Amino acid sequence: MTYSIDFRRKALLIKPREYLSVETTAERFGVGKMSVFRWSKQIEAQRK
Repeated sequence: MTYSIDFRRKALLIKPREYLSVETTAERFGVGKMSVFRWSKQIEAQRK
């Protein structure tokens, strides 16, 4: 399943703001842990 960019950004903005782990973020948004991990890596790669 493909998630919208807005949904991914929301999850990745809330993660550090609330000091959430990858696992907790995944549970909160109903996605897999690897999805959250990949999203964060893709954003880091785009910033460089």
